[in-house]
Amino acid sequence: IIDLETGDPDTLISIEGAVMLNDLEFWGNYIFVSDYWDPKIYRINQNDFSYEVIIQESNFVPNGLCLDAENNRILAVVRNANGSQPRIMAFNPETGETSLLVNTPYYSLDGISRDNSGNWYISSWYISSGVQGIFKYPADFSGNPEIITTECDGPADILVYNHYLLIPNLNSDSLGIIDLAGSINN
Repeated sequence: IIDLETGDPDTLISIEGAVMLNDLEFWGNYIFVSDYWDPKIYRINQNDFSYEVIIQESNFVPNGLCLDAENNRILAVVRNANGSQPRIMAFNPETGETSLLVNTPYYSLDGISRDNSGNWYISSWYISSGVQGIFKYPADFSGNPEIITTECDGPADILVYNHYLLIPNLNSDSLGIIDLAGSINN
């Protein structure tokens, strides 16, 4: 944890047994962190930094996380241990109970974010043969997703901020910026 006023490290939370902590989200007094290589989701108490595993299920490999405050849940992009069944799941931050929102045809899901209209944006390292990109679902995950862009090179944990979609591209050490209101910038 870094003090934003000074830029100095403030607190280091060591999670014993974690292998590849990947994404995080806040809810109430907790920080939720996904572990991609030792598949589980940790819940960290912000008061004393104690932690527990809240989700560890077979064939539940979590990656990106995003708060859905209106529905009192956190969404996660997930796959099975063998890479199959890419899907978007929701979980209750109090109990860890999971539910399936939608199966997706896109593999290697990485990031998930939401715009001000409630639409969900998902990053994928494999939309089709050799094609990576970002796609969008409506708030209720109905219908087929819309492909927003395939101009990506290892799209990681994305973020929608105001009307901009920010795409960190791992393979090219670049940041793609899409103005969802109209123009595309790099």
